Amino acid sequence: MVPALLYLLFKKLRKQDWEKIKRNLVSRLFIRSNQIILTLVVLLLLASFVLAAQKQSRNYKVMRNGSEIGWLSLEKLTDSNTTTISMGSEIKARFFFTFSSAAKEISQFREGKLHHSYFYRKMNGNVKADRHTRLVGNSYEVEDKSEKTKLHIPPVTFNTLCMYFQEPVDRKQVYSDNHQCFLDIEKESDGAYKISFPDATSNSFYYTRGVCYKVKIDHSFYSAALMLK
Repeated sequence: MVPALLYLLFKKLRKQDWEKIKRNLVSRLFIRSNQIILTLVVLLLLASFVLAAQKQSRNYKVMRNGSEIGWLSLEKLTDSNTTTISMGSEIKARFFFTFSSAAKEISQFREGKLHHSYFYRKMNGNVKADRHTRLVGNSYEVEDKSEKTKLHIPPVTFNTLCMYFQEPVDRKQVYSDNHQCFLDIEKESDGAYKISFPDATSNSFYYTRGVCYKVKIDHSFYSAALMLK
């Protein structure tokens, strides 16, 4: 009985169109592989979109009298409820003497409030500032050269680093980590947002479609401009 069944099975198999079966199988595998590849491509595009939404960069060249004398770079990273803005810059120019400046700033916001900032300045080889500001309870604590002082100011939600990524359309003040105080934002007739600092210097921010493309710097002994690359 078993040999008879095997004979009928082999006979039936011989009658199958194996070329057709092979073509159908290859076609199905091809469609399936394309679906997998398409899915992977979509996932990669989505991942790239998410990463791009979480990271923003701004790169500026420092110009004076038509010459490039330095650079300034910023990066903004957003992860869940935390936003970190970091900035680095270098300037080297000759006025009546050779002037060099290097700076680094970091601001970390959590749920919209500044929780920690770092401010560093070096001019002509001398460190002028190297301090941390932290939110402790409802006030800020400034650590500078192992000394700690309290800042009795309201929570900071917008500081000078934010100006590079957000046009202050409805804002009247901005916090300066350098001077550790709030400063007025003045709207100029040419569309700029001007910040005047206590040391008689000022920065004027210019925007197009919400992007800061230029910052005019009026320093106590020189003027320059940051131009977006």
